[in-house]
Amino acid sequence: IKDTLYHYKKMKCCNDANIKLLMINEDEWLLRPTAWKNRITNILKRSKNGPPARKLKISAIGQQVANSFFSMYHIQGETSGIINAMAAFNDNDDIVAVMAFNKQRNTGKIELIRYCTSGSSHAGVFSRLFSHSVKTFGYNAVISFADLKHSSGEVYQKNGFSEVYNIRPDYRYVIRDRTYHKSSFTKSKIKKKYGVEAKT
Repeated sequence: IKDTLYHYKKMKCCNDANIKLLMINEDEWLLRPTAWKNRITNILKRSKNGPPARKLKISAIGQQVANSFFSMYHIQGETSGIINAMAAFNDNDDIVAVMAFNKQRNTGKIELIRYCTSGSSHAGVFSRLFSHSVKTFGYNAVISFADLKHSSGEVYQKNGFSEVYNIRPDYRYVIRDRTYHKSSFTKSKIKKKYGVEAKT
């Protein structure tokens, strides 16, 4: 039985040795190979260069459009609960980057829950999407999370975010060779999906 911090310690050892470690579950690769290939290409700084952010059109978009983009290009796919989303468009009106926000149910805090590009690199696009979102939607404060399996959160630090703490590695469920976040199996969701009470 491995220590519950096994993967965290492995990541820290790699960081200390200046090695960029990506931890990818098999089902994640099989479900979204394009998103992962884009991510790896970006890390290697081999992404195709597109127009810089100042030459892109920035506009709010709906949840359905945002999720369609995330389903194709984000390594976690689409998400529920988007309250606002902002997109960057090129001269052909193609979406090249999307950023989405949610409101946490328990705290009421605004959370940046998704951001990705279509695979091309656009200098300053995260910064422009974020600043435009804050101004347009009237956010006073925004929080976000970086999954240390494949990100150190450097894009947040470059854009004014402060690191608060590291969350300990958590468990997931595996069903037929596919992993699921534990939030999919809360008592309320089990009751809603299956019409049964989850006893504790």
